[in-house]
Amino acid sequence: LSSSNTSSVGDTVIMVGVDSTQAQTIQHGPGGASQTWTIPALTKKDSTVNAIVTVASTPYASDFPTANYASHPIPDVSNEYDYNLNNSSGGFEIGQETSGTKTVYYAPWEYFAGSTETYLSSFKALGRAITTETGATIHQTVFNTVSADAYGTLILQGQTYSHALRIVRHTWIIDSVFSGASFLMAIPSHFTVYQWLDEGYKNQLFNITILSTGTQQVSYLRKPKPVISTGIPLATENEASLNLYPNPSTGIFVLETNAAGKQLLQVFDIRGSLVMSQVMTSGMTVVDASGLVQGVYNLCLSGDQGRLNKRLIIVR
Repeated sequence: LSSSNTSSVGDTVIMVGVDSTQAQTIQHGPGGASQTWTIPALTKKDSTVNAIVTVASTPYASDFPTANYASHPIPDVSNEYDYNLNNSSGGFEIGQETSGTKTVYYAPWEYFAGSTETYLSSFKALGRAITTETGATIHQTVFNTVSADAYGTLILQGQTYSHALRIVRHTWIIDSVFSGASFLMAIPSHFTVYQWLDEGYKNQLFNITILSTGTQQVSYLRKPKPVISTGIPLATENEASLNLYPNPSTGIFVLETNAAGKQLLQVFDIRGSLVMSQVMTSGMTVVDASGLVQGVYNLCLSGDQGRLNKRLIIVR
């Protein structure tokens, strides 16, 4: 596999999430040469669409001068962009920025397998990142081990990929949360990702993510073609927004959004598990999450205008 197996500007990447019950039954199988992975027919739960764009076309280009392409979700209701570097050494995520939150990765962080991979190749990397947002700063330390542990034939959704390479990535993260100069807490997490790629196609064809809780998340690439043109404009002037305050909080906070209509609020912990949900029927809602333990959470607000995300920190 080479850099031609990664995204390029103009592509649209559609990843389909698999029904959570079925996902727990999918086996990643053994490593080794000449394997055959026959994946049963998968039931769709949801999907994510990302457009690959030039860095210069994004609103935060000056913050990531070393990036050579960026990606953002469609629809993009929160002005969210990931910045990436792809060269002869491999593919790496070097930063992320959205309205009010910026993350800079100071060492190899999210590794995009498939840039320079052959069977049994491997590497290890220790990285760090700093996320800045209103009221808090999160220092992250990450350790990745990545290896191409198997190759063979992948049979997925009625299609056969005869030159599939499987990449396994183990990631350990420690989030250290600060309010100003005051240290609040440290939160460890761990997950493992199995990815299948084929030399004739861009991007990962099939993913299995195993969280530290043992829960599995499964997704696959829809319409695996070399290039899928977006044909969709980037941002509009009337984008929806989401604000929450105070943040950090003790668990009771206010959510404000200008998104129209009924909205579903979901709260996920750092392992990706859903820990709370409720329906918002107005643009301002007082949320009582005092039953949650202190830590870092991801808030997702979804409705007719798309999906909005914010990070919540609970301290006591």
